[in-house]
Amino acid sequence: PSGLIVVPPTTPATTSTPVAKASTASAKTAAPPSTNIETGTATAAAAAATTTTAAAVTAEVNLATMTTTTARREIPGVIDDAVLERLEAESNAVTSEDLYDDRAPRAARFIGGFIDLLVIAFFSSPFAAVIELTSGNWADPRVLASVGGIIVVVMFLYLTCSTALAGRTWGMSLFSLRVIDAETALAPSTGQCVRRAIFYMLSLALAALPVLYAAVDTEARAAHDHLSGTMVVRD
Repeated sequence: PSGLIVVPPTTPATTSTPVAKASTASAKTAAPPSTNIETGTATAAAAAATTTTAAAVTAEVNLATMTTTTARREIPGVIDDAVLERLEAESNAVTSEDLYDDRAPRAARFIGGFIDLLVIAFFSSPFAAVIELTSGNWADPRVLASVGGIIVVVMFLYLTCSTALAGRTWGMSLFSLRVIDAETALAPSTGQCVRRAIFYMLSLALAALPVLYAAVDTEARAAHDHLSGTMVVRD
């Protein structure tokens, strides 16, 4: 038709769009591998750091455990030694108050002493029987001296041996009494037992007055106890 110019339609460059999209998709598709590599590296580093930290913590815990174990092994030993030394010192320390609390009752001592005299008379009776059968003259001073000598020997042996070997006479054992060293509270020595027997016999020769001193003594000790350094206590 006249006056009209037909302009052919222009086709947009659509062909470039798929290429651009393809490039973008390729870029997006290519991007994840690098990201995965970085993520894997970070994860490995974190795992390595965690492992190192765990190893360090474990080492510290082991060191603390070893220190605690060593302390627990050493400290009780020190404490036990100190306790044992203190207990040993306390067991060896004997005060006068302890001895005073354990002093023998006076009545038990006197009754036990009387029983010991009966025991001595019993042991001496066979010798007296022999004298009676041989001479029978008790008015003779020589016979009386012989009997007296026999009684003294029997009494000395009985008191010394029973105290030195058993720490008590038979009369004391009936009342659970025993002789000890007044200073150490241990068993008396042989010398103390000998002196105790001698001074006890001398006390009897003096009408037993030194023996009765135990009735007024604060520790219930008689004269032969003080002179021999001994003491009679309860078990």
